[in-house]
Amino acid sequence: MAAQNRPDPITLLEKSDEGRLENLIPIRYARMLKSPFTFLRGAAVVMATDACDNSYHWY
Repeated sequence: MAAQNRPDPITLLEKSDEGRLENLIPIRYARMLKSPFTFLRGAAVVMATDACDNSYHWY
């Protein structure tokens, strides 16, 4: 069960798209769909937020 104050991962990914070249964003997401490993590589912002934020506990 996710904590109520945990940031939405989709919102984090959308915010990380800001400043990127618009035509490359679909390529990024297509690569993320190939495997769990490539998803995690493309979603580093989600993992970094989880690792750095101690204001919530999801366990």
